[in-house]
Amino acid sequence: MRNFEDEEEFDEDLQFEKRRDKRLIPRWKQTKIKLKEKVVPWTSKERYLVLTIFLTTALVSSFLAFSARAWKLPGLPEIKLPGKGFISSLLGKQTIILEKDKTNERLKQRFGFVEERSKEIIANFRGETKKFSGIYGFYLIDIESGFGFGVNEKEVFDGASLVKLPVMATLCAMEENGSLSFNEKYVLKNSDKVSGAGILNNKPAGFEVDYGEILHLMGKRSDNTAFVIAKTKVGKEAIEKMLYKAGMANTDVETRETTPYDVGMFFLNLWKGKLVGEKNKEKILDSLTNTDFENYLPKGLPEGVRIAHKFGTLTHIIDDAGIVYAESPYILVVMSKGIIEREANAFIPSFSKIVYDVLTGKN
Repeated sequence: MRNFEDEEEFDEDLQFEKRRDKRLIPRWKQTKIKLKEKVVPWTSKERYLVLTIFLTTALVSSFLAFSARAWKLPGLPEIKLPGKGFISSLLGKQTIILEKDKTNERLKQRFGFVEERSKEIIANFRGETKKFSGIYGFYLIDIESGFGFGVNEKEVFDGASLVKLPVMATLCAMEENGSLSFNEKYVLKNSDKVSGAGILNNKPAGFEVDYGEILHLMGKRSDNTAFVIAKTKVGKEAIEKMLYKAGMANTDVETRETTPYDVGMFFLNLWKGKLVGEKNKEKILDSLTNTDFENYLPKGLPEGVRIAHKFGTLTHIIDDAGIVYAESPYILVVMSKGIIEREANAFIPSFSKIVYDVLTGKN
C-alpha cells in the first residue's frame, strides 16, 4: 500500500535539494540557463508570417515607386498592366493615319517626303524618352498632306489645361447659334474662383467680365476660373457634342483624360473649319498665340515662326500642343505623365526644334 505521507516528504526533500543546488550556482550562470531555457524555435506558421510581411512591404514599396513614374524608369522599358489599352499595347504603339490624295502630284510628293521623314522623328523621340522617367507621347499631323504619325498617341494622359480647348470651341459655337453673346457680362462669385493659372481668382466678388474676355483668358493665360465659368455656362451636353464633332472619342473634360491623337484631331478639325466659323476659329487661335507659357514647343522654333498652342502642367505632367505656322503648317502634340520636370523642360523644346528642322528640310 502507498504511503502518501512518505511521498509528500520525499517531494519536499527533492524541492529542497533543487533550491540548495541552485544557490550553489553563480547568478550569471543562472541567468544564462534561464535564457537558454526560454529560446524556442519559430514555428512554420511564424516563419511564413514574417516572410509574407517582408514580401508585402517590398512589393508595396516597389508599386509606389513605379506608379509615381507612370511605370517607366530611365533606361528601362515601360511596364504595362492589363487593363485599358492593354490589347493596343500588345499590337504596338505607333499608329499612322494615311489620308493621301493621289490626284494631286504636289500632295503625293509632300506625302512621300513626310512619310520618309517620320522615321527620323520617331527614332529621335524613342531614343531620347527611353532615357527618362515617366511616359511621353506625341502625335504629329502634316496639314497639307494629311499624313499623321506618333508614338503612344492613343495612350491616355492627364490633359491638364488641354481640356480647355473643347470648352473654348463650345463657347464659340454657342455664340454662333445665338445661345450667348460675347458681350454678355458675368458677375464673378467667390465660389467660381480656382487657384493656379490666371488672373480672375485674384479679382473680388462682384467683378464683371464678358464671355469674350473669358474665352481670351482661357487661351492666353490658361485661366482656371474662366474655365470653370465657361464650362458651367455651356453645360456638359454641349461639351459632349463638341467632343464628338472634334473626333475626341477618348477625352473626358471632367476627369481631364485625353490622348495626343484626340488633341491633334481637335486642332485639325478646328483648322479645317469643322468646329466653328472662320471668325471664331481665328479668335481661338489668336488667344493661343503669344501666351503666358512659351517655354516648351514655342521655344524650339526659330524666332518669328508663329505657333497657336495650348500648354498644361500638373505635378509630374507637362503637355503642349498646337499648330506650327511653318511654310507647310503642321500640328504637334506632346504629352507626358510621371515625368521629372527638369528632363521635360529640356526635352520638349529640343524635340520641337528637331520636328521643325526635319519637316522644313533644315536637317
